[in-house]
Amino acid sequence: MNFYVYQLNYANREGLEKALTDRGILIEVEGELVKGPDTLAIVHLGYPVLTPAVLGESGDVITEATYSTRYHCDIKTKGEHSFPSSVLPKIATPFHGSKWRKGARNLDK
Repeated sequence: MNFYVYQLNYANREGLEKALTDRGILIEVEGELVKGPDTLAIVHLGYPVLTPAVLGESGDVITEATYSTRYHCDIKTKGEHSFPSSVLPKIATPFHGSKWRKGARNLDK
């Protein structure tokens, strides 16, 4: 089966959910947002760590972690969708495993 993987980021979760419902990736059923019929997976990553905290030998924080200011989410769908290029990640490495890469067509490259 062919599928499409999108690594998205939006200013906040609400903006992401609107984009996904506008495209049928999420649908509303009895007042709840659920995966649409062609949606295989949605991985909410939230505001991921960009730079991990630096801890001293005794566990004290020397440098605080820095977090993305944008809400990240990876999705896998059976169908192709278009997203504004401004929502695609600026970070080269994915935040979760590469299992989806096999057979995936990553449209943001």
